[in-house]
Amino acid sequence: MLFHHLHSYKNYHLPMYFHEYPGYGTFCSASQVQLQETVTGEYYTDDGYQTIEVHPELEDIKYLRTFKFEDLTFRGTIEFRSVCCQPIKDSITVAAFHVGLKEQLHALTELLEQDYVLYHHGYTATELRKIFVQQNPPGFVKEEDLYALAKDSFNWIKERGLGEEIMLQPLYERVKEHTNPARKLLALRGQGVELEDIILEYATI
Repeated sequence: MLFHHLHSYKNYHLPMYFHEYPGYGTFCSASQVQLQETVTGEYYTDDGYQTIEVHPELEDIKYLRTFKFEDLTFRGTIEFRSVCCQPIKDSITVAAFHVGLKEQLHALTELLEQDYVLYHHGYTATELRKIFVQQNPPGFVKEEDLYALAKDSFNWIKERGLGEEIMLQPLYERVKEHTNPARKLLALRGQGVELEDIILEYATI
């Protein structure tokens, strides 16, 4: 279903919601990060739905799933919703980055309030998200400033004193090279590299 939806981009007049590489969404690895002290959920038994409270622990990392999340809908379909592409070997990088942001929420708030790289150009956060799914950033954004803004937040995870900053190494490399997994894929496709070969590269652990 997702495959057919992505292939329908030609039928729409709002290209900002689509791109011309619909096959990309059929293999990309998505990351969903939840940073909570406790998580309340439900599970089903013959007696009906039961409530369970989960207290995340470090050992839970062995249950990490790098592709999430699959939704079983009331329409009887299974939807695979990819929220961001990461090579499999870098999947923990996203979680580490978000942990760092949570560690310094006050600094993050201050950074965004004073930022003129992305914000204060007349766009809401939702509108910016839609703009940035396109291949090239909008004209009002200088790439050098954008990557510098991102790099400013990388060191925050050091405040925890657990050595977790080593997991952000892929982000430092992307800032240095001014790239990201999606941009790299487009560049490789532009060079004539087969999609299957890129899939194998992104799947390398």
